Amino acid sequence: MIKAGRMPKIQKFYFAVLTVFLTVGYTNCGLPFRSDSDLTNFASSRSQCEQDLEAVYKTTYLPLITQNCASCHNDAGVAPLKIASSDQSLAFNAFMQASEGLVAANAVSPSHAAGRTGPQLQGAVDAAHAVYQPAFNDYNTCLASGNGGGGSSESFDLSEQNFPNLYFQDNQTVTATWDTTSQGTPVSNRFPGSFKMDIKVRYGMVNGVSQPIGYTFTNPRVQMLTGESEVEIEGIVVRVNGAKVAGMENFLSAHDVARRIDPVIFYNGSVNATLPTVMSSDRVSVSFGFMKIRARTDALVIPPNPSLTIANMYSRAATLNISVGADTTARRWCLTTVNRRPNSTAEACPGYENSQLGNGWLTARPSTYNLADMGPLPAQGVSTPLFLWVANSDLKINPGVISANFMIDTTAPQAPTIAVNMTDTQIADFIIPDVNEPITGWCWKESAVSDGIVTNYNCNSFQTTKPTMLGLTGGGTRYVRVTVRDRAGNTSDSAAVTVNNTLGRITYVQLTAASGNRAVFTNRCVSCHGVGQAAESAWKLSTMADTQARIDESYLDTVAKKNQVRQNAGTVATPATATHSGLTLSDREKALLTLWFTQTSTPVEN
Repeated sequence: MIKAGRMPKIQKFYFAVLTVFLTVGYTNCGLPFRSDSDLTNFASSRSQCEQDLEAVYKTTYLPLITQNCASCHNDAGVAPLKIASSDQSLAFNAFMQASEGLVAANAVSPSHAAGRTGPQLQGAVDAAHAVYQPAFNDYNTCLASGNGGGGSSESFDLSEQNFPNLYFQDNQTVTATWDTTSQGTPVSNRFPGSFKMDIKVRYGMVNGVSQPIGYTFTNPRVQMLTGESEVEIEGIVVRVNGAKVAGMENFLSAHDVARRIDPVIFYNGSVNATLPTVMSSDRVSVSFGFMKIRARTDALVIPPNPSLTIANMYSRAATLNISVGADTTARRWCLTTVNRRPNSTAEACPGYENSQLGNGWLTARPSTYNLADMGPLPAQGVSTPLFLWVANSDLKINPGVISANFMIDTTAPQAPTIAVNMTDTQIADFIIPDVNEPITGWCWKESAVSDGIVTNYNCNSFQTTKPTMLGLTGGGTRYVRVTVRDRAGNTSDSAAVTVNNTLGRITYVQLTAASGNRAVFTNRCVSCHGVGQAAESAWKLSTMADTQARIDESYLDTVAKKNQVRQNAGTVATPATATHSGLTLSDREKALLTLWFTQTSTPVEN
């Protein structure tokens, strides 16, 4: 068990200062009152030496506290110090403020929080202390060596300000902002950041009439402009016209360390103050019980060197799909068509200075970019760069220019024209002149239905090469249409062409006929796979049943891949590229076989 006599000097100091109000407050989850003078004289134990100590704390006392103290000492609890905060750094701040001795004493006290604390925790406390105490001794040695850095604790006052748009407007909230870089003397008191607090006039009934009776102060917070230094603040005092505002106990208890670009809220709530008079000439000032500035001890993160890729470089939409990479240390992202590097995230992302969408800095990695955010779209057909700037947790912005180009193109390509030459092979030969710009996809449709059905159809898939022929899936009158797509996704349809197919579907009987343009099996395969030939055992093409069986068993992988013919020799051949035993099929012959496989769910025999 930890005894008072074993406490290091600095722990004894904390214990003496805090025991009086914390014992009652912790026992009942109550909220202590701390006077302005208490805070002014309160000395900070925090310094650069805390880094190693915090790491040990997280493996010793933090698990014990999280398990047993969270019901009162959490972020929303009413206990005075948030030693079980979900923010581990904030929890460590509170632990250091309370001291190990006080936390340990309350943990084993049966009266502190009956049912949660008591002698049953003595073993866990002793185990944590055995590891933590040597680390705390090293911490004090570090401070004594002069390596703690940071300078002394000093009070710090922010100048008076008047907010004329606040008064006599019921429920009007104003965010009061103080630029801390311009406050205080000497220069050592300055820290790079800003202090903000929301203020609203309170109204009440006076002699039956609603009158302003005071103010509500909400969410006091600090935001650093750089992570190279950090500021620790203890206790916030608000004054109106030079007089300290009563009823600010929660602000007086505020304590945290600002070291990052995200705002640090010192008290997540509001307090009400009642004043004898409330006037539009009132001036508000803020001071801190103590403030300590020190350099950061952790290594500064090198600014990220991100990458930017635009998926749809040629776009017909106002939204670009983008990919940002190599930005694991980034905390803010700025996308813009303006080539101007911002100095910090306090400066608007270039081009957003007059935007209604804020200053343009994003807090999550973007995957799209809406060009409408930047106003009018770039000119049609003009290659336009999109620039990316990112900032890390130290507000360091990538120094180099990262960009990728895109082009807005909403103009449809020239509509193709087609001509169809029919032979007795049932293959329509396409004659498609090149259009006036690069085409990245072609698709087509042929149908027995009239032109109205195939007009303005949507292609489900495009091929990347221009088609030269099409196997018709049925006989009689067929309607054929071709669609082209450009690199931005714009499409144009050809006029529908009517084709009269007098031969109908491709059949096995036609493929094995004695002669004819459709007799591919006879002309190309029977010499090896015919009756009595060397390869007949591998495939007896003289029977439809064996041919069908071979197709189902080994020539085709799946129904969805009926155009993939697997040769017995083990080579994979497709109708577009098939060669077998030195035999080369013509494009027309390959198209005929593909059509036989695919024109119906089962190849047709007769």
